[in-house]
Amino acid sequence: MATLLGYRNYADYAVEVNIVKKSDAVHTFLSDLNKGLDPLYEKDRVSLEALKREECKTLGIECEDMIFSYDRRYYTRMYNDKYYSIDDEQLRKYFPFDQVIEGMFTLYQTIFSVKFEQIFELEHHQDVSKQLWSPDVRLFKVYDNVVGQQNKLLGYFYMDMFPRAGKYSHAAAYPLIPGATNNPVTGPDTSDKGILPVVAIVCNFPKATVTEVSTLTHYDVVTVLHEFGHC
Repeated sequence: MATLLGYRNYADYAVEVNIVKKSDAVHTFLSDLNKGLDPLYEKDRVSLEALKREECKTLGIECEDMIFSYDRRYYTRMYNDKYYSIDDEQLRKYFPFDQVIEGMFTLYQTIFSVKFEQIFELEHHQDVSKQLWSPDVRLFKVYDNVVGQQNKLLGYFYMDMFPRAGKYSHAAAYPLIPGATNNPVTGPDTSDKGILPVVAIVCNFPKATVTEVSTLTHYDVVTVLHEFGHC
C-alpha cells in the first residue's frame, strides 16, 4: 500500500503527519538515545540483580539470576528505599494537583505553540457544568498560538481526573471525535475548519477535601504527562 502511494515503506507513510516526517529520523533518534542509555541500563541491571540475589539468599530460596519485567518495579522500589530513602508519600507535597496541571499546560503550550482555554459557558449562556457527565469534569478549547494563526480553534479536550462510583479505574486518553479536514457528509471542507477533534483524558487521582489539597506521587505525575501526550 505504501509503495503504491509513493512512499519507500509503511513507516515513512505512517510518520509523514508527525513532527519527524521521515522514518530515518525516528531510527536516528532512537539509535542516539540507545547509545546514551545503554550504559545507564547496564548499571541499573547489575544493581538490581545483585539486590535480587541478596534477597533470595536471605530468604533461603533459589531464583534465576536476572531481572524479569515483573521484577523491575519491585526491586527498583526496594533499591530506592535501601540506598536513597525515597518515600513516594513524602514526595507528594512537592506535587500539588493544581500546580502539576498548570505546569503541564505550560509545558505543552510552549512545545506545541498552542493555547488552552477552559469553557465555562456554552451557547446561549448555558452553564457548561450542567452538560457534562460529572461535576468534576472540565472542558477546554485548544487554539493555535503560532504567530499569524493565533486563536484558530484546533479542537477540544475533557479532563476527568478524580474517581467516582462506576468509573473506569485506571488512566487513559480516549479519542471521542477524530479530526478531519474533509466532512464525510458534505465532502471537502473549504472553510478551513473541517471536523475538530475531541478527546478525553481520564485519571483517578485523590480528590481535594475541605482540609487537604490533592497531591500526586511522582508516578502519578508521569502518568498524567503520558496520557496528556496522547491527547
